[in-house]
Amino acid sequence: MNLDGPGSDEVRQYILDNAAMWLSDFHVDGLRLDAVHALRDERAVHILEDLASLADGIEAETGVPKTLIAESDLNNPRLIYRRDTNGYGLEGQWSDDFHHAVHVNLTGETAGYYADFDSLGALAKVLEHGFFHDGSYSSFRGRHHGRPIRPGLVHPAALVVCNQNHDQIGNRAAGDRLSSSLSYGRLALAAVLTMTSPFTPMLFMGEEFGASTPWQFFTSHPEEWLAEATAKGRLKEFERMGWDPRWCRTPKTRRPSNAPSSSGRKRTTAITPDYWNSTGRLRTSGARRRS
Repeated sequence: MNLDGPGSDEVRQYILDNAAMWLSDFHVDGLRLDAVHALRDERAVHILEDLASLADGIEAETGVPKTLIAESDLNNPRLIYRRDTNGYGLEGQWSDDFHHAVHVNLTGETAGYYADFDSLGALAKVLEHGFFHDGSYSSFRGRHHGRPIRPGLVHPAALVVCNQNHDQIGNRAAGDRLSSSLSYGRLALAAVLTMTSPFTPMLFMGEEFGASTPWQFFTSHPEEWLAEATAKGRLKEFERMGWDPRWCRTPKTRRPSNAPSSSGRKRTTAITPDYWNSTGRLRTSGARRRS
């Protein structure tokens, strides 16, 4: 995507016009901006800052709050700092480190990008500071990664966290959810950690009733070159994570992923909507006490 080269003015305007259409004409409350770490923009004003300015303008004009949340693995707090403090001014961004720390401490899985999170100390650091990699060395990347969050510049709720999502489950070889392998106690602990952290919690579809069916990455690219490139990329990821390569490019990946179901779980081990409601009440009661 040409965001900063010759002819990029029209590209950027197209993006901004499209966002304005959704936020203004169709009255959506906000946008989740996918994989912003893949955006290459060397302009003095980043496209994310332009989008945030646009959303703020529409909010001021309509009186309706507009929220922009970035999916990002950069661990760069500048995305959520206010623009008057040299930030981009987005309302939220992912903290994948929360997911990784919870996952490792509940499952014991330490391959690939999970390796650095193999301690309760990693989880404690994320809960206290938002990121684990805040300038620390990332063994998966082979370099230092991230930047510390300055607490006075942003509220913890600007970080969006989960213990499962479509990427973390779908990118796994078998698309297996936590509910397919963890005990009730560990699933309950994952729910409590997610719902009572100082961050904004996000649930994965089916998680609210203990779905155990897989959610696997699947494609049907008609272009053979694209299908082959996707398969090669997946196989490379499987190798780094220690996953079974036989799951790559098979029609079996789609069929069990059509709709989330808890039919494979025993009632004694499935997290129920009532449990999620109780963690929600715990979260709101804690917020009232702090205020």
